[in-house]
Amino acid sequence: MTDKDRPLPVDGSLLLSMDFRAIAQELREHPSYEKNLKNARSLVRGSEFSLTLVALQAGAKLKEHHAPAPASATVLEGEIEFLCVTEQKSFRLSTLQAIAFSPETAHSVTATKETLLLLTFGQRS
Repeated sequence: MTDKDRPLPVDGSLLLSMDFRAIAQELREHPSYEKNLKNARSLVRGSEFSLTLVALQAGAKLKEHHAPAPASATVLEGEIEFLCVTEQKSFRLSTLQAIAFSPETAHSVTATKETLLLLTFGQRS
């Protein structure tokens, strides 16, 4: 992992400019994207706030799991199906749509189109 791939720690002096298009291109050009249908990079990581960018090919799945903290998933491009297992509800989200959820919410994600997803995590309890 190079320094540019390491997440920036969150502290009182955080100031970071991010080019999601460039990062998405790097994620999609990495061999793991072809092999696993997905690739991700933590951009910012801290106890109060974290950001992760996820590139998904059509058909890629994130199996059922819980977020480590309150979270949101924002579709920057593409389309996903967000299945809330806890409540047996499904949400189809497309470009510039988002969903927010608690760490108690069991969920899974399926990309119905090639997708770029921004995950934001709040403070861990």
